[in-house]
Amino acid sequence: NICSKKGLSERFDSTIGAGTVMMPFGGETQLTPSQAMVAKIPVLHGTTNTVTGMAWGFHPEVMAQSPYEGAYLAVIESVSKLVAAGFDYHKAYLTFQEYFERMTADPTRWGQPFAALLGAFDAQMDLKLAAIGGKDSMSGTFEQMDVPPTLVSFAVAPGENGRMISPEFKAAGHTVRLLACDPHDTAALTANWDAAAAAMEDGTVVSAWALGLGGMAEGLFKMALGNRRGVKMLDSYTDDPFTWHFGGLLLECAAPCELGVPVAETTAEYTFVRGGEVLDMATLQEMYEGKLDKVFNYRGHAGETTEKFSFKYSFTRTCSRGSAFSSRWITLQRTTSLWPKKSSCAIREFLSRGTYPRCTPLYLIATALGS
Repeated sequence: NICSKKGLSERFDSTIGAGTVMMPFGGETQLTPSQAMVAKIPVLHGTTNTVTGMAWGFHPEVMAQSPYEGAYLAVIESVSKLVAAGFDYHKAYLTFQEYFERMTADPTRWGQPFAALLGAFDAQMDLKLAAIGGKDSMSGTFEQMDVPPTLVSFAVAPGENGRMISPEFKAAGHTVRLLACDPHDTAALTANWDAAAAAMEDGTVVSAWALGLGGMAEGLFKMALGNRRGVKMLDSYTDDPFTWHFGGLLLECAAPCELGVPVAETTAEYTFVRGGEVLDMATLQEMYEGKLDKVFNYRGHAGETTEKFSFKYSFTRTCSRGSAFSSRWITLQRTTSLWPKKSSCAIREFLSRGTYPRCTPLYLIATALGS
């Protein structure tokens, strides 16, 4: 559950409606996964700076051990991801997706959804946040196989464009601090979130990561990918970097900061350093990206051939200048798994051979692809 899922994510259009504020993957390499979906509110007329953020929390490993604890932490994690993206959690609302094994005469089967809902309810009461919707299913059984008890928490909040922060490390030489506490200590947890929000607002914190199943090690690694920054863990931090810190945050600080404890520094060298051990981040990145490569490929394969094809692009449209644009045949080149990246150059070359009205869909497509 920690390896790259970019190949799967890119099966879906993250730019539809032109309202996306935070892309699914950030940084120069577009490899650091965003922990929240951020998009502008659609409006019929004019423009708006109002955005919504949505984040989720769920780990089947935790739910299988304790449906109560798993559901409680799912709520905590979903809200902490909103906080890490720069949202005010006080304005958040929740919605749950639940999925459990088929209910029978066995009373233990009824205990799982009851325990999970109780955990989610306690988290709502502690945070003073309400769930205003959801979807449940009790049909997760096929013959002798049952799904693990499932309660996925989605947290949604409004915000203002320009006040959000993305999770990739921004520069070398910054201190990374761990701000964490017992997730059941609501007073300490919410105080941490409020303090982190204030540090984001004044520019002290320039990126943040909400900790989950992979602990601090996962957060440091993924934050480093986007802009190819290195990480050097401090000798003063001796705890296990894989320890769970649900509700906790990793904070990249561009200015002096006293929040939490310092755990690492960002470096220009693309390495991960802890104690006397130096790991090549490029090697770790290949392991991270290659895990699902055969299933959800997005990088192309060695020996892949280039395919030529033609299609007819037909429409008639009158522009403001009164000119008309009609059917044309276009020949493009593509690499099957990298479309449309390989096609953009061919489209630009096609456009350069003649003058076409700027209102044509072809021109707009080429512009969107980076022409």
